[in-house]
Amino acid sequence: MSNQDVNKLDKRYQQRPISNSNFFRKGEVEDWVNYLSLQMAEKLDQITEQKLQDTGFNFF
Repeated sequence: MSNQDVNKLDKRYQQRPISNSNFFRKGEVEDWVNYLSLQMAEKLDQITEQKLQDTGFNFF
């Protein structure tokens, strides 16, 4: 989908351009370490574990 023209250029933000690439992940394993601190990752793990606790999903 990232190859479609609509995802490459957005003319709605001509005054303050926002690159559409900001909305796409690289898809690389463990790329989160480039964007999240260890503290942020731990908080996300805590929230995820809390939200999934009654689903039967084993959180590791």
